[in-house]
Amino acid sequence: MLEKVRKPGRAKSFFAYILFGAIVLVFVFMGVTPDQGPFTTGGSAAVVNGQIISMAQFRQRLMFVEEQQGPQLQGLPEEIREQRLRQMRSDVLEGMIVHELSASVAERERFKVADAEVRQLILDNEVFHDEDGLFRRERYEQILRANGWTSSEYERLLRRDIILTRLQESFAQALMPIPGQIERDEKLRGSSLNVGFVSFDRASLQREIEIPPRTLISFMESSEGLEKMRQLYEQNIEEYRTPERARARHILVEVEGPDDHLQRAAREKAEEIHSQLTVENFAAFAEEHSQDPGSAQRGGDLGWFSRGRMVPAFEEAAFSLPIGEMSEPVLSEFGYHIILVENREAESLRDFDLVKEELAQKILSRDLVDDELAEWEKLVQSGDEGALERRISRVGWAWSETGPFDLTREEMPRLGESDRLWNAVLERGQEGLVPQLITLGGRYHLIKVKDLSIGESGLSPLDPASAAQFFALMRTGRVFESWLDQEKAQAKIQRNAQLLSLN
Repeated sequence: MLEKVRKPGRAKSFFAYILFGAIVLVFVFMGVTPDQGPFTTGGSAAVVNGQIISMAQFRQRLMFVEEQQGPQLQGLPEEIREQRLRQMRSDVLEGMIVHELSASVAERERFKVADAEVRQLILDNEVFHDEDGLFRRERYEQILRANGWTSSEYERLLRRDIILTRLQESFAQALMPIPGQIERDEKLRGSSLNVGFVSFDRASLQREIEIPPRTLISFMESSEGLEKMRQLYEQNIEEYRTPERARARHILVEVEGPDDHLQRAAREKAEEIHSQLTVENFAAFAEEHSQDPGSAQRGGDLGWFSRGRMVPAFEEAAFSLPIGEMSEPVLSEFGYHIILVENREAESLRDFDLVKEELAQKILSRDLVDDELAEWEKLVQSGDEGALERRISRVGWAWSETGPFDLTREEMPRLGESDRLWNAVLERGQEGLVPQLITLGGRYHLIKVKDLSIGESGLSPLDPASAAQFFALMRTGRVFESWLDQEKAQAKIQRNAQLLSLN
């Protein structure tokens, strides 16, 4: 009964049910969860951009879901049953959050519903009809009272559901295929393709390049070379800067709990150890007494570290103590530390003259890689597969394959999703080398079409309207989910962490 109260009274096509049910199931089948109203007692289950989802709303929705799914949990071991119930509660809460967030976005985007449309949906809903099929105001108000609503609360809820449906429809409409796409996809269904590829990046090309010593020296001595090296040095100055750093050992005495007497006990133990320490026996005491398992076996040695690597209290002591001295016990979130500073180095900057050769190597390698890429591009465009194979073999590379896959897929196995890649393969239209070097995500790809099989679709042809909805459905879920993730990341959402333990 409750679900029927929420359900719109107009007929929907088979595809509409699939489409709007598959996008976000909670929208159409949320159960009875009025957005505000009498169910505001008992605290908040969640707050979404300032809008409260009450505990009563959550309990009511959870009760409905448990009634629907409860029989599936009967007979399960108690531990598994409790785990499923906790997951069910989490899913219900997340669904309600998505519902509230999506509704607020739809309202922000000014989706509107006329009063007459809400009224007509109510009049058409058979739940509110008598035996003669006529709407009865008395029955309408009786059903609402039984569910704890006033008519204004229910109409507001219904208005929100209509807005959400329109939001979903806008996604589906935006993803309807362009003219000709349906026909193309029909032809591609049941066809398969295998793609050969060689992938590389600039770094792999650079490893194959050797710069003759004479070329390197000549560049370093030229005025043009000096100018380029100086410019690269200044642009990447931080690469050549070494920050201030220290080398230290420590002995850690952990505090075993938050109570004051436990902290005092740890402090007293640290002070007792400290009273027996010297620089000479520090490593041995660290091995025996330190509770830092990572450094104790090395005599408390932490190696070199710069600022920002250690917790503040430890860092302050390590960078202020004179070299060769030990600290008093220092309290941090890990416990009490006794620190021995063994060495320290001030911030330094490698001089330009010391890194000139390194800079020259980078600049010349970059230019030679550009030249090498141009040669690969020219070779691929020529279509000379024999010369291409010899060059691939010379650098020690080899062809890989995607393996056969359906041509309706939006991404190629091992290569990912790319309109440019798909267009290049489809433009080729037959087996053989694709005559262009394709760049994807900073990598370069040689592509060869292999094992192209054009088969007849085993599926019955769809009429144009149904086909359009079918292909929109294939795309809508992922796009909507991505959009929703972005909205959730920007929203202010607070969840009641105690809900998972509700009885």
